[in-house]
Amino acid sequence: MNKKSFKELQGSDELRKRLAKLVAHDCFRNTKLEDFHADPDSRLNDSEMKELMIDVVNHTYDFVTKFFGPEGERIIENLKNGDPVPDWNEPKLS
Repeated sequence: MNKKSFKELQGSDELRKRLAKLVAHDCFRNTKLEDFHADPDSRLNDSEMKELMIDVVNHTYDFVTKFFGPEGERIIENLKNGDPVPDWNEPKLS
């Protein structure tokens, strides 16, 4: 991402909302969760899945807004100083 794109995200609530939805869609919805939801024995019905995805999008939007706002620098510094979830597996490109 270049400085111009970063500044556009900082200054546009609409772009941050769209980014939050895209991240939730690509990084959460289109995962094993969709397989679990599609299973006939799923514990999540359609309305619960919708409620979950709304919550995920809202939390992602909160994070994106913080990241591209004044808290972004603090987030990066904290990441430099340590892993916030060290017990999780390391991510891999899919």
